Amino acid sequence: MPEQPYQGYPNQQGYSGQQGYPGQQGSPGQQGYPSQQGYPGQQGNPNLQGQLYQQEQPYQPYTNQDYSLPPELKKWNWGAFSFNIWWGIGNKVWLSLLCFVPCMSFIMTIILGIKGNEWAWKTGKYKDLETFKAVQESWNAAGFIYFFVQLAIVVLVILMYVFLFAAMLTTFSSFQ
Repeated sequence: MPEQPYQGYPNQQGYSGQQGYPGQQGSPGQQGYPSQQGYPGQQGNPNLQGQLYQQEQPYQPYTNQDYSLPPELKKWNWGAFSFNIWWGIGNKVWLSLLCFVPCMSFIMTIILGIKGNEWAWKTGKYKDLETFKAVQESWNAAGFIYFFVQLAIVVLVILMYVFLFAAMLTTFSSFQ
């Protein structure tokens, strides 16, 4: 049955575009609301033959049809490991915020690297596997580069201190 605009009760004056309720005349010159149709997907009251608003359908967010992790995604996630908090916010993996807790930070970083793909897939944010792979590959590439750049910086700082310490030892030994 096609949806029809609400016209109110027959032979009654009320808001403009509507007939009104029994015994209601409305104010003189009152314009009121225009004729209204229901929301899409609503069912009307069967006693009123579909003339009133239909009930709203409950909101259902998109979720992955199958929460099981595909086998090709069971691998280390460099994006989750390197950019743990930012990766977690971007992928709606709120457990990554445990990295703010000082004692949990190091442990949670490793857990995110191991379980990151699984947790991101289970959020249901991605409509299909190809989209998920594309997003995680970009996170992985950036995380991999970031991790090894940071590792190189740490190694250079350690080498700098070793050479500085060696230079101080040779200088002190020449004074004796």
